[in-house]
Amino acid sequence: MAQLAREAKSLEDYEANRDRALGPILDGLESAENRDP
Repeated sequence: MAQLAREAKSLEDYEANRDRALGPILDGLESAENRDP
């Protein structure tokens, strides 16, 4: 994440790169099967 922040030219650039890097991980954590009943 720190490297993405250093390489980003703007906050929007960093956020887009972060979403691309973490998207599948965050999607998995937010899925219904990982929520408390």
